[in-house]
Amino acid sequence: VNAAALVESALAPRALLEVLRAVEARLGRVRGQRDGARAVDLDLVFGLALVAPIVDPDVPHPRALARDFVVLPALQAL
Repeated sequence: VNAAALVESALAPRALLEVLRAVEARLGRVRGQRDGARAVDLDLVFGLALVAPIVDPDVPHPRALARDFVVLPALQAL
């Protein structure tokens, strides 16, 4: 299932990504092979209130707009 959520946070992008990774771990994700099977995958894809792109992590995600499984749920969340 692909889904998106619109979240408001005072956290910096790196700190928010660390929270997302902690949630993944609590839900059973074990980080391993890139693009491999996973129990859950939470990503920070867009930052709507950002003034400039963020480098670490990459926000907006460099390939986000080329991925329908990202774009379609994101449009529904808006």
